[in-house]
Amino acid sequence: MVDSKFYEGRGPALVKHTFIERYLPTLIAKVASKYDHFAFVDFFAGPWNSKCPGLSDTSFDIALRAMRGAKAVWKRNGRDILMSAHLVEEDDEAYAKLAQHKEKYPDIEIITYPGRAEVQADNILAGIPSGSFSFFNFDPKGVPELSPFNQMFLRPSSEVLLTFMLKFAQRFAHTDAMPTLTSWLNELGDDDDRKAMLAQLAGQAKEEAITEGARRTLAKLGKYNFAPEITVDELEKERTCYKLIFLTRHPKGIRVFRDAQIAALEAQAVNRSEAKATARTTKTGMEDLFQAVTPFEREERSAKEIRNGTIDARVLALEIIQGAGRNGVLWAELWPTVLDACVVSYSQLGKILSELRSSNQVSMPNWTNPRIRVPRDEFQIFLA
Repeated sequence: MVDSKFYEGRGPALVKHTFIERYLPTLIAKVASKYDHFAFVDFFAGPWNSKCPGLSDTSFDIALRAMRGAKAVWKRNGRDILMSAHLVEEDDEAYAKLAQHKEKYPDIEIITYPGRAEVQADNILAGIPSGSFSFFNFDPKGVPELSPFNQMFLRPSSEVLLTFMLKFAQRFAHTDAMPTLTSWLNELGDDDDRKAMLAQLAGQAKEEAITEGARRTLAKLGKYNFAPEITVDELEKERTCYKLIFLTRHPKGIRVFRDAQIAALEAQAVNRSEAKATARTTKTGMEDLFQAVTPFEREERSAKEIRNGTIDARVLALEIIQGAGRNGVLWAELWPTVLDACVVSYSQLGKILSELRSSNQVSMPNWTNPRIRVPRDEFQIFLA
């Protein structure tokens, strides 16, 4: 389990690692029923700033633990799943630690690659069997050119988690200072149009425009149907550090993503609330009288995002149902659309629909079993 004691001063890493720890076990459990091979690829593995002797506070070790756990479960059920990890690192000192780490996981095929990710990308992809499912962790320190990784985006049966360094994009996207940004923001138009448009924006409007451009561009590169993002904030400032952009082609991917995202946002809200309380105590020399009763402050940015996501989901669901008219809409069509647009979990949305049904705002004629807690995919939903 991700242990916050190893993340002092590393709030953004805590958020990302909480997401990976929540997401990967569920993903592997689902795909291993169909695929005989699961491959995890970390193009910028590190380790960087690890404070745990066993490197348990690194993305790749969290992934390896998830793979080991899933492999053991499936083996007890008579199915032997091949697990492989492909880890790339350019820094010599970090690579030495990475290569040595293989000894900790003899049950998983771990291949380490020294050098630049751009150089190793095609070699790695060529070595992953076509019938396997792959998860790519793409966590660069800057904003690299994406063209060397085209085959990653195009690979079928795969998902991608990318770190998009928004603070660099906000500073340079309207200038010529960082040409590599073009490959991340193609969907905002050609260079001149993009720069002119972004030069007119500032603050939240600029952040939203850049993020939407990156999401659309990345989704198009690999024909991904869903490209939601997680906002990762700086620890003690009301400012975005980076965006985690997730790419999946399957509705089940967005369903599992939202569960893991909410867990990550809750961890961020707790961590930032604690940091603010500590800062107030340090400044005043007194115990914090305004310390939240709940684990996090209600107005903390991540807490508000979770709360607003539920509100937005209710509004959007009603709009879709109303727009469907007398034909109604299937739950199987409604929930992926709402989860794609709103920070809400599948179970939360199901609860919202149940409440709307109980208050006679919507009807679901084939929901007759009172034991059912969440609508089923075949349920047709109408405005009451």
